[in-house]
Amino acid sequence: MVGFTGAEIEELEGKDLIECINTHSVFARVQPEHKTKIVNCLRSQDYVVAMTGDGVNDVLALKQADCSIAMASGSEAARNVSHLVLLDSNFASMPKVVQEGRRVINNIQKGNYGEMKMDTYLLQNNYIQEIILFMKHNHLKAIIYKMNGEFQMILMI
Repeated sequence: MVGFTGAEIEELEGKDLIECINTHSVFARVQPEHKTKIVNCLRSQDYVVAMTGDGVNDVLALKQADCSIAMASGSEAARNVSHLVLLDSNFASMPKVVQEGRRVINNIQKGNYGEMKMDTYLLQNNYIQEIILFMKHNHLKAIIYKMNGEFQMILMI
């Protein structure tokens, strides 16, 4: 069997559920409770789980994930519970987002703040003030966005 449906996931418990999730990567027609069940099963095995979603139906699983990622064009509920919001609503941005996040974290850990891009000219722009207000309102720690073809990060410390 290539994948499982939500109805089949619903019937599984314990070792059967763990085996199913560890041996398959395609899950079709899953309901919100099935997504949460999959996330919780992976976390129970000490996996670090990232969940992407854009709708109200994703909120429960987004809340349970170690890292939750929502689309800016998605529902307000998904954006509010997510750790990261993709402002360009493009999942293809994720590799560069991860790369930039790792670079920033590595520089912070090394105490090497000189290598971090600091676009102070943006602070004069109302756009950046709106982003900071959005971050504070939604309790976000970081936002990565694209400007002039390059990914930028705003980190709230």
